[in-house]
Amino acid sequence: MIYIVNQIMFLEWYYYCSAIVLFILALYILLVINSFVFMFIFSIKLKRVSNSINLILYQKADCLLRISKHMKTLVDNNQIIKDFVATTDINNYKVFDVKNFDPINKKENEIFKEIKLIYVNNKNIPDKEKVIALIKSYDDLCKNYAKQTQYYNTYVVGYNYWRNLFTTKWIKLLLKKKEKDLIV
Repeated sequence: MIYIVNQIMFLEWYYYCSAIVLFILALYILLVINSFVFMFIFSIKLKRVSNSINLILYQKADCLLRISKHMKTLVDNNQIIKDFVATTDINNYKVFDVKNFDPINKKENEIFKEIKLIYVNNKNIPDKEKVIALIKSYDDLCKNYAKQTQYYNTYVVGYNYWRNLFTTKWIKLLLKKKEKDLIV
């Protein structure tokens, strides 16, 4: 035992240096692997949440179309709602790109404001209970959309953090890993 300790004490300096360099290299490789694992996890979460937001946008459009059908006689005079009903094909589910989420949401909210104005200004609405239930479900969908976009933006921040980590950024640039954009 004493012999082994004596032999370790008399090792050359370059053995110590090579051990330190190997240790630092091993730590760096672990950091790179760790950052790629976290990027992979965040990219899976981003895909799941963007699919959820797509579905919410589809449900919001469906809800608006059903409200407009229940208020058919009152909505016929409004050009914005007529254009929406004419251009929206609810039978075909479309997957939107992330950068289109906000404009689509704004368009749907604008149409909802028009429908709400018509609802408030008219007291003789047929199927008033159904319209109220649809308006409440649209409000719930808007809250769910806001929650999902918050999740999405949180995951984007996490993904971009691990992508832009100073010590490993050059590897990700070589592999052409791009930053993700936030939903505004």
